[in-house]
Amino acid sequence: MAGPHKSPISGLTIGHAQDKSSLTGVTVLLMPDGAVAGMDARGFATGTRQVDSLDLLHVVDRIHGLCLAGGSSFGLGASTGVLDWLSERNIGQNVYYSQIPIVPCAVVFDLGIGDHKARPEPEMAYQACDNAQETFHTGCVGAGTGIAVGKYLGIDHAMKSGIGACTITSGDLTVFCIASVNAFGCIYDPETGRPIAGARDPDNPGRIFTPERLLDMPGGRLGPVQSTVLAAVITNAKLNKVETGRVARMAQAGMARCIVPAWSPYDGDIVFTVSTGEIAADQTKTGVLAAKSVSGAIVDAVKSAETMGGLVSATEFGSV
Repeated sequence: MAGPHKSPISGLTIGHAQDKSSLTGVTVLLMPDGAVAGMDARGFATGTRQVDSLDLLHVVDRIHGLCLAGGSSFGLGASTGVLDWLSERNIGQNVYYSQIPIVPCAVVFDLGIGDHKARPEPEMAYQACDNAQETFHTGCVGAGTGIAVGKYLGIDHAMKSGIGACTITSGDLTVFCIASVNAFGCIYDPETGRPIAGARDPDNPGRIFTPERLLDMPGGRLGPVQSTVLAAVITNAKLNKVETGRVARMAQAGMARCIVPAWSPYDGDIVFTVSTGEIAADQTKTGVLAAKSVSGAIVDAVKSAETMGGLVSATEFGSV
């Protein structure tokens, strides 16, 4: 576990809750005042709830939280705990009679290690809301508790990953990313071009079996090992719904810079973009910084992970 980090975005709090014995968890991002949001999904195995509110034609124009959960499809119900927590505090979309919180949820497949029958329940997400603060940790916490990277040789050769964060600033413009990195592929440091976490070479202990070597292997089929990278980009730039979607699409470049292969048929990769609307900023510049923040958060996720669930971390493997 690394940190604590501090949220660089005014009004944003982050909370984790997890079961370290079963290796699953929930991460929540709370924006009680509401914020404009969009998304871009590149994965082919996504699992989501209430993301229809991010559609350009949807009447809802603001969200009040994001829920990132383990448990695959079973974890989608965890977001009910976030709705309950916000509703009890009268936070949400005003519908005259009451307030309805808008909380898009996305899940990662963490059933490959730990207890595959365990899944985050609403009570765990509610606890994550209670835990939400401006300061938070990264690593094997929350939605990063039971995840791994480098699954192309099977889960037994994968390495432990977690949840990571990165902040990029340019003048008054701030772009922050938190990412749960459960990637099928190998993670490279975009600054050095070196692999830092991936499949462990069965014939050469202490080295990473890079995915490029698979291209030279005759026959065979990669996967299926369920994976997903979920990234939430939050910025103080003033963006409308269309622009948040554009920034989310540009931010996906951050995955391609450090995950090989990115957006595989076995990944459910999604980038959310949330705008708190504090300063005027160019959407293209914001998108460029968003891509950089996604890469940084992915690298942080593997560097801050701990050996757990029978899978070695990148730091203990000696590849970082």
